[in-house]
Amino acid sequence: MNTPLLCVHGFPFDHTMWLPLAEELRGEFRMILPDLRGMGRSPCGPEDTATMRSLADDLAKLLDSLGVEKCVFCGLSMGGYVGWEFCEHHADRLVGIILCDSNAGCDTPEAAETRRKTAERVQAEGPGFLADGMIERILAPETVANRAEVVAHYRRMVTENNPRGVAAVARGMAERRDFREIVKTLALPVLILSGEHDVLSPPAAMEALAKTMPNAVYAPITGAGHLAPLENPVQTAKEIRTFWK
Repeated sequence: MNTPLLCVHGFPFDHTMWLPLAEELRGEFRMILPDLRGMGRSPCGPEDTATMRSLADDLAKLLDSLGVEKCVFCGLSMGGYVGWEFCEHHADRLVGIILCDSNAGCDTPEAAETRRKTAERVQAEGPGFLADGMIERILAPETVANRAEVVAHYRRMVTENNPRGVAAVARGMAERRDFREIVKTLALPVLILSGEHDVLSPPAAMEALAKTMPNAVYAPITGAGHLAPLENPVQTAKEIRTFWK
């Protein structure tokens, strides 16, 4: 595949969540694995809120710096939210979209307020509390019980992240737009993936979203929760190959 795959991580993770998938696709795809602003190895910006639009614009600048004109955008969870902004404001850079364990909607007022409170706590205490508080909603029960290396990877991503960066993107997610009507007219080819045990982006909801889009296909990822590419990179890679063919 000559067109690169731009893989954008979720909250509160970093680019390493894609490494098992990158290994599966080695030699087949050029993969670009950034850390979003203030997360992983990327520095924070000056703002207290990192909007999904600002993160999308960062990625467009990254493609410019790499000399990449077009890509397939692959976003997981928050990465998907960034993807919709990228699609609206940088549509000429896209040849396709892969949405993993995400959605096209916005937060309810209650959910948005919870994110803002989470942001304040992260800045006060660091992100460590999220690792325990989120694990049963992020990873499949089988993963938590039997796959210590995946659990350790998950915990490392969460606990080693920059508190200020995590807080900023949490506030940005609280402010994100609702794209559910807009995606109904999206002409680009779209692959929608979800872990069969995902409780945050349930398979039924992901499949329903695919049916609202004119050129989308849906595929469940077995044995996975909200981190399908990390929990089952083999099947995720297979679905990407099938989609691209």
